[in-house]
Amino acid sequence: MRLLNVRQVLTTIIVGLILHSPLAAFYFESSDEIYLSGDFQEDLLLAGGTVNFDGSLLGDLIAASRTLSFDGMIDGNLNAVGQRITVNGEICRSLRTFAQSVNISSLVEGDVTAFASEVTLGADAEIGRDIAIFGTEVFLDGRVGSDAYVHANIVTITGRIEGDLKVNANKISIAPGAYVGGDFNYESKEKAKISAESQVIGETRWKKRTGDGESGALSGLVPPPGSLIWSAVFLVGSIIVGVLLIVIRREAVYSVLDEIRTNGPISGLLGLAIILLMPVAIALTGVTLFGLPAAIAGLTLYTLIFFIAKVLTAIAIGMFLIGLMRKGKKVSLGWSLVLGLLVLAILFKIPILGWLVYLAAWSLGAGAIVLRVFRKKPVVVSEALATN
Repeated sequence: MRLLNVRQVLTTIIVGLILHSPLAAFYFESSDEIYLSGDFQEDLLLAGGTVNFDGSLLGDLIAASRTLSFDGMIDGNLNAVGQRITVNGEICRSLRTFAQSVNISSLVEGDVTAFASEVTLGADAEIGRDIAIFGTEVFLDGRVGSDAYVHANIVTITGRIEGDLKVNANKISIAPGAYVGGDFNYESKEKAKISAESQVIGETRWKKRTGDGESGALSGLVPPPGSLIWSAVFLVGSIIVGVLLIVIRREAVYSVLDEIRTNGPISGLLGLAIILLMPVAIALTGVTLFGLPAAIAGLTLYTLIFFIAKVLTAIAIGMFLIGLMRKGKKVSLGWSLVLGLLVLAILFKIPILGWLVYLAAWSLGAGAIVLRVFRKKPVVVSEALATN
């Protein structure tokens, strides 16, 4: 059995995006192909290559898959990450998704938040409240009950938006028959193409984009990378990922901690090699059409290692520090996680040294993960020294 199942780790990441989803009672399933129908009275966590849900759910659906097709009804939220996500069923609350392509053709009574290369809101789609989209190509038909915010390269509006419309893009088109019930504020290098047969009830304001990059539109929206806000976001997200790793893959966590404890230098050197060489390998693989899928898979794996490695190193640091204070007594994995992340967060803020610590923490965790995946030996870390 593999030490770190990629689908289950993907599930861990997506859960970190939905903090308020109740997980006191849930049903979890992981398989290459998942087809579910019928009635469910608890939250669903699904991880697989292909996931198809055509049932009725009283709760939230959390899915991590290559392809997700939702044709049922959810009296809750749909939270999904994958390559292709298709929503044809009714969602009584909100939709949050991270994917390569997202297609929505049904009722979502709450808000929609989508991060994807391609996002399509079909003619039959109806969004009850706000919609926020971050992508490359965005096509909005159907109806949005409140405000719409879009950041993309190409944006086409053909449907009905009852509230304000705010767009950051290079190319913006308001097609014949489109309707905007509020103000239309947009930022781009060129004026939007607004059909004479469309309607904008409020004011239309254009802000000319300055600079050559597409990222300029986000300058006022996203805090700078070194800000306190980002530090807090990454700290909280890391705690959530760590807790879920402990709950879902407790034995795997022990195994990696054992590798860090017994083979720290080797793990660090191997992790450093992975950090430096893997991006080069991904780039070389992705230059060919046939190598692009492998490059995407490699980039996904690299991202997962990036998030998880630091968390596991933090747990190891926390266990070591708590062990010094509580010799011979039980050490909580949870408190080790929190203490270790706080220590790392403080060290990361030190000029120059902070970057070295960050690189060391990432290298140590990444190398230990890879060693334990390919090494078959029993776990040495004693469970007598760790509790939840």
